[in-house]
Order: sequence, then structure tokens, then C-alpha cells
Amino acid sequence: MDQVPTNEQNVKEDITIDIVEPSNTLLDPKEMKKNRSPPCNVLAARTESQTPSILMCIPTETQAKLSFQNVDFVVGESPKATDAQDNQTSCFSSKPQQRILQNVSGIMKPGLNAIMGPTGSGKSSLLDILAGRKDPAGLSGNVLINSRPLPSNFKRISGYVVQQDIVIGTLTVRENLWFSANLRLPRSVSNKDKKKRIQEILYDLGLTMCADTKIGNEMIRGVSGGEKKRASIGMELITAPTVLFLDEPTTGLDASTANSVMFLLKRLGNKGRTIILSIHQPRYSIFRQFDTLTLLSLGRLIYHGPNEKVLPHFDALGYHCEEHNNPADFFLDVINGDSTALSNDIDQDNPDVLTDELDHEMEETSDETSKSMAEQLSDHFAKSEIFSTTQQELKEIYSNFQGSKKKVAFEGKSAYATPFY
Repeated sequence: MDQVPTNEQNVKEDITIDIVEPSNTLLDPKEMKKNRSPPCNVLAARTESQTPSILMCIPTETQAKLSFQNVDFVVGESPKATDAQDNQTSCFSSKPQQRILQNVSGIMKPGLNAIMGPTGSGKSSLLDILAGRKDPAGLSGNVLINSRPLPSNFKRISGYVVQQDIVIGTLTVRENLWFSANLRLPRSVSNKDKKKRIQEILYDLGLTMCADTKIGNEMIRGVSGGEKKRASIGMELITAPTVLFLDEPTTGLDASTANSVMFLLKRLGNKGRTIILSIHQPRYSIFRQFDTLTLLSLGRLIYHGPNEKVLPHFDALGYHCEEHNNPADFFLDVINGDSTALSNDIDQDNPDVLTDELDHEMEETSDETSKSMAEQLSDHFAKSEIFSTTQQELKEIYSNFQGSKKKVAFEGKSAYATPFY
């Protein structure tokens, strides 16, 4: 079979776009073409001793800050479209419009950024929107990275670890990493440098002992669930992304394995990478590692800010977390309307009037049909100082935004640095 001829100019552009050089990875390809000096084949030019680990520090000026403002996401058809279809004979029923996210804003800085909330709160939807993996239909708002729109090659310069591990079960851990490296690293990277990078990832993820063991599937016995999850993370770390997204990375893992995986992500965040993950109900040893916490409920923003300020924020609203209670469990109790979180402190101070106050409080909550608990908490957060500080920072970011403001639109297509032929 004759080989398909390649365009040398296009190959060079792919090399300069996808080379793991933090100073250029977040630029749009057209802008890079104007401003680039000689092509910087960084990995090919490094010697074996100079090839960095995935835990290498990223310079401050090249770190990624992801900002999003007034993000709304609606699925289903509008009432007008539904009424028009009802007048026509059809064997398919139309789905009513449902709001998944409503007016969500925030900033994800370098470090470990967690998105928490109960089931159906919109965690995964927000993660997909920030990663540029959501259908623009029904999506509105602004998403910027370093005060600029998401570049068309954002999917290629960022990593995304899905909840269900996507690895080839009939290949070993090392072979899966080789598969990712051969497709996602440019041709200028030699096999020697690829081998060096893979070996470092295996070491940093603690996979050296099972590197030559098959992943396994329903028919083949393979590695454990924790090792499989770390292998999935390793496949995304091949390109040393500046931004890494993870959808519930602790799902299916035991407490010890989940803690080790999160400790690795914390180390990556401390080195200047922006780690954004969704998580349901972590243990306290995992919760305390978060730098920024985002709480969602029914698509509304309950809290977004530094992790160390979330408990004082809820305490100011009258919701007191007990000393030995897991904060993650406490937040879910409050969001789900568990009034015991509010009554614990009152019980110690005024035991005689606890019953009357609690009954009165529960009556007010049950009688208030116009606002759910999510709406109440969202309104309280909108009046907080933390929210005002975030809005002021967002205002500065968008004031520096050069060019026309546009809705969230993901024009980039997922592509690999090295073609299949």
C-alpha cells in the first residue's frame, strides 16, 4: 500500500503546537505562527539527564488560570418547540427543557481545584464545559484561559481522565503508555526520549511493579482497580499537560488507594499545574488537600473559593460542623436539608428551648415552597465577601480580555500530533 504523502509544513506546525513547552502551549496556532522564532523541538534537543519528570515545576508566567462567568447549560427543547411538535403527529416524545447549570462563575487557579455536590448537581457537566467537551447547543457564558478564549487545540494541550477508565485491556500498562506516546507526542521526539518519559511516569505513579502486567478485562485477569486508574492518569500525563481534568478519579477505589491517587494529584498541583476534578464525597484526608472548593446543588453555585474558608462561611450562616465530622458529609447534609447541622450548637447552649426552636425552624423550611435549600444557600453566597472578591477578580480578567466577547463555543477538534499512517 502506498503511503499517504504528508505535508511537511503541517507537521512542523503540529510539532510546535503540541511540544510540551509551557510558554507556547496555551497560544492559538495562528498566533504562534506569527510570533514563533525557530521551531523549538524541546524534547528532541534534551539529553537523557535533562528530560524532566512529570513533577517538574512550571514557571509562574506560563501557568494556566481558567476563568468562567455566567455559565448556563440547558438541555431539552424550549416550550415553544414542544408546543409546535405537539400539534404534529410524531412517534417520538419531546423532552421538556431542563436547566443543568444556572449562572455559575469562578476561577480555577494552579493547584488542586475540586468540584463537589450531591448526585445530579451538575459536577460532571461543569467539568465538561471547562474542558471544552460539551455540545454548544444550550450553552451560554464565557470561559477564558489566561484572559483569552480557549484555543482551538485546547483538547490537545490539556488532559482529561474520564470516570470509566479507557485503557486497552489486552495490553500491558507499559504498552498502553507507549500507545499514547506514539500518537500524542510529535515525531521529533525520539524513541529514547519516549522511553525515558514513560519510565518516569511509571515511577511517579507507582506502577513499576505492574508495568508489564496486562490491564485485563472481563475475560483476562489483570491489574487492580487502583493500578488501572493510575494507568489512565498516566496516559494523559504523557504530554505533561498544563491543565488536567478528572471526572471522579476516586470512583471504585478503596480508601488507601484513593488517598494515594489524590496525593499524586496534589503534588502535580503544587508544581504549578491546574488540576480540576469532580468528586462526590471524599474522606477528610482527601478533602483537606483541596486548594479551591466549588459546591454545586441543583445546578446552582453554593460556594466557590479557598477551601480553608468554606467552614467559616457555613458557620456564619448558622450551620456548624462538629469537631469530628467529615466536612464533605456535613456539606451534603446541609445541601440536602438536614437541620441537625443547624441545631447542634443550639443544643449545647440552650437545651431547654431546642425543641421549640427546631420545630419552628423546620416549619419555616417546609412552608417555604418558593425557594429550595439550594436557592437559599446560593442567595446567601451571592451576598458574601468571598463571592464579591471573586467577582472583582473576574471583572479585572474580562476587562483585560482583548477582542470580541463571545459565548462559550468550542471550535477545536480533537486531533493527535502524529497521524495514523
